[in-house]
Amino acid sequence: AERRRSTHESRQESARGLRGRAASPDMVLEKKQQLERVISNLDSASNAMMDWMHKFNPLPDSVDQEQARAYLESEMEKIKKVRDLTYDALEKAKEEGVKN
Repeated sequence: AERRRSTHESRQESARGLRGRAASPDMVLEKKQQLERVISNLDSASNAMMDWMHKFNPLPDSVDQEQARAYLESEMEKIKKVRDLTYDALEKAKEEGVKN
């Protein structure tokens, strides 16, 4: 019974602390800054994808096969970076969503 009571009291104290923090202007500012970072990361990933798509220029069929392979391999490396940026931004957004 004593352990249950102390766990319950501990939860109550934590909840009181969070309520007090949530009501503070600092908490609102901190949350706003977190959301702005998440939005900025997602925008950066989206912009990187748009840039890559606009710059991608498939070579005509008449181009030498080795030249085409080299171009596509270089584009593959670029799009992998975009993929990683996107995954990182999404993961950070999910983490922020879980925290709140």
